Formats: sequence, structure tokens, C-alpha cells
Amino acid sequence: MDHASELLASGRRVVRSLRPAGRIANVLTVWDQIWPLAVAGALSPSITVIVLALLMRPDRPRTRVLVFWLGAVVAMLVWAILISSALWGVVTATERSLERFSGAINLVLAVLLLAFAVWRYFRKPPDPGVKPRFDFSDLERHGLWSEAVFGAVMQGRNVTSVLLFLAAQQHIDTSQIPAYEQLALTFIVIGIITASIWLPLLLPVKATDALHSRLAKPRDWLEKHTKVIEVSAALLGSAYLFYRALA
Repeated sequence: MDHASELLASGRRVVRSLRPAGRIANVLTVWDQIWPLAVAGALSPSITVIVLALLMRPDRPRTRVLVFWLGAVVAMLVWAILISSALWGVVTATERSLERFSGAINLVLAVLLLAFAVWRYFRKPPDPGVKPRFDFSDLERHGLWSEAVFGAVMQGRNVTSVLLFLAAQQHIDTSQIPAYEQLALTFIVIGIITASIWLPLLLPVKATDALHSRLAKPRDWLEKHTKVIEVSAALLGSAYLFYRALA
């Protein structure tokens, strides 16, 4: 009897020792599903063009970009709350597990990304004489809070990034990992998707005349190739989601 109890206790110790490894494996499994979506969602040349333009402003450029980024983060958190609430609402209404909806959600988002890629490809560019969409002088007159609102609006209306983030978030929500690990993955995904904003902040440049010459070329290149990059990101994300939905 003592020998059996000792074997049982030994087995429990082995199981307890394997639990952390099992949790890490579960997190890595979810991460393996979502990191391609996060990387594709970070390909946002239109937002990077805005960030480079903000960095070229004479008044507190880095502070303005930082506030712009915080606004974008808030927008993504709002999307995360909305998708999580919607998923739990579906579960409550149908009394089914979240995993049963994952493939269908991937399929719907893949179709939406494909439709956006087609629309973006055939959309005609604006006429050269058309007034620019953004007047940064208005932002300066209204203070830093306007940069935060501007960042939230621009990130929230970035179709490719939002759809890919929704896909990543639903994978997180349907995973069998604790809530705090889901929250950590959500913040990591947001950090990757908004890299198009915070990465330019790492440039070792100061707000001088030399800044304009350094940033003008990459800004012009991004403006010229925005359509190609956005369509490519949408197609890559759509192909990956089709694979996840049909695999």
C-alpha cells in the first residue's frame, strides 16, 4: 500500500513538473498561428507616410508621433474588446464552444481581405491637383490630443491591419490558454501591427533641415508603392486565412 501511494505521489510530481512546459507549448501553438497575421498587418505604408510627415514637423515631432501611436493602440484595443465581446455573445446565444466558429471566421475574413485587395488594386489614384487629405497645421492648432484622435482614426480605418488583427484576436480568444496569457498575446500583436508607427521613432535623426532630406526619399518611395504593398499584404493575409480555414 505504501509503495502504491509512493508511486501515485511520484506521478503527481511528474505531472506538476510538466504543466509549465505544457502551458508554454499551448502559448507557442497560438503564437505560431497569429504571428504571420501580425507581421502582414504591420505592412501599412500609408500610416508610415503620415508618421514620416509628422516627424518632419518643426514642433515636438517625436512627441506627436508617440501620441499618434498611443491613439492607434487604443483603437486596436477597442477592436479587441469588440471582437471578444462578439465571440462571447455568439457562444452565449448558441451554447457552443468558440473553436467551432474559428474556421468560419477565418473564411469570412479571408474573403473580405481578398475583396479589399481587388478593390484597392482597381481603385484609381487621386488626381495630382487634388488637395492633400491631411492638413497637419490643423493638428498643431488643436494640441496633442488631436494627434491621439488622428492616430486612432487612421489605425481604425486601415482595412488590412484591422481585418488581420481581428483574425489574430479570434485565434487568441478561441485558444485554451489563461486570460492573462491571452491579454499578453493581444498586446504583443498590437505592438507588431503598430510597428509602422513606432519604428520610425527609432531613427537617429533630429528635427533639423537635414531631417527633411533623410526622410523625403523613403516617404516618396512609400507613397509611390503604397498600393502594391497594401494589395500584397491583403493577398498574403487572405491566402493564409484561407489555408487556416480549410486545413
